[in-house]
Amino acid sequence: MIVKVGKIEDFFLSSYTGQGYFSFFNDRLEKAKEVYLIQGGTSRIRSRIMRNLAINFVDRGYQVQRVHSPANLKNLEGLIIPELGILFIGEDCYRLLSTELSLNWKKVLELNDILDEEKFRESKDRIHKMLERINIHRELVYENLRKLEELEEKLEDIYQESVNFHKVNELEEKFIEKILDI
Repeated sequence: MIVKVGKIEDFFLSSYTGQGYFSFFNDRLEKAKEVYLIQGGTSRIRSRIMRNLAINFVDRGYQVQRVHSPANLKNLEGLIIPELGILFIGEDCYRLLSTELSLNWKKVLELNDILDEEKFRESKDRIHKMLERINIHRELVYENLRKLEELEEKLEDIYQESVNFHKVNELEEKFIEKILDI
């Protein structure tokens, strides 16, 4: 009996920038045959579910792509099974995407159904306050990234004054020739 074991790839499809959240997830979503939205619970619980799904698919011989969150490397924004055309996306990532997508989804894994309603009601105010703080800090991140981009542009302007672009072009051409063995 031959047992085929899959492979896991880890990467990012999104980033926080001075202009806000930016993602290449839209392309992947539009190409997927099946999309599952994992909503409710926390990002840590959604990530746990996606990690366990990844292990199960790998054990069955499939290649799995784990898409990490740019805000917290421990958390996953999504999970892609290319061979099957299946994509799982966490609620946080979906909510942050800039465009509404017309997808064939309607496949939702709802985690709020597993919450203890009474405990959740008791914590609701604390949860909302924490979400407000998270949003404030996210805006501060955007503001600081905008400042960083401005500083990098100023630094680049200083370097530009001393660069011989003719030599840069020659160097690029030689490098390409060397790589391509021309």
